[in-house]
Amino acid sequence: MSAIKEHPKFQVGDEVHWKSQANASWIEKQGKIIKVVPPYFTVRCYPYEHTHKLMFDGGQRCQESYLVEVQLGSTAKPKLYWPRSSKLKK
Repeated sequence: MSAIKEHPKFQVGDEVHWKSQANASWIEKQGKIIKVVPPYFTVRCYPYEHTHKLMFDGGQRCQESYLVEVQLGSTAKPKLYWPRSSKLKK
């Protein structure tokens, strides 16, 4: 019998980083958690579409997850990601 793997719990304001793959290369991303998403909660994009560049389409996940804001410059609109909880590290 295998045990269920617990993922670390994060809070709003925590700085996190994770790796993601696109176009055959891995990129490390770093940002700040702005929302804790409960399991099976449907994330909708419209509250954020005017203040952030959205990097996800919405939906729901079966475990607690997090919306992460990544600021790439002082004048650019911040990007908002919804990475898998298992990939996030402090």
